[in-house]
Amino acid sequence: MVVAAPYSMKTLSIVDTAAMFMLGGSILVHGVPALAAGVESVVAPSSSNGLIQNLVSTLLGALVGIV
Repeated sequence: MVVAAPYSMKTLSIVDTAAMFMLGGSILVHGVPALAAGVESVVAPSSSNGLIQNLVSTLLGALVGIV
């Protein structure tokens, strides 16, 4: 456990940073109507599969968060 601790902490720091970008981007997308409309216009024709639409929406939220 002691040997794995530095590796698990590094992994958690990377995963947590990515999650914060996704969360922040999603908050911005939902708070700005123009961004919400833009994301919806990209997500709607992407697929009839709900999983694909959610994945595209999440990735666009992360992109907004990074920008």
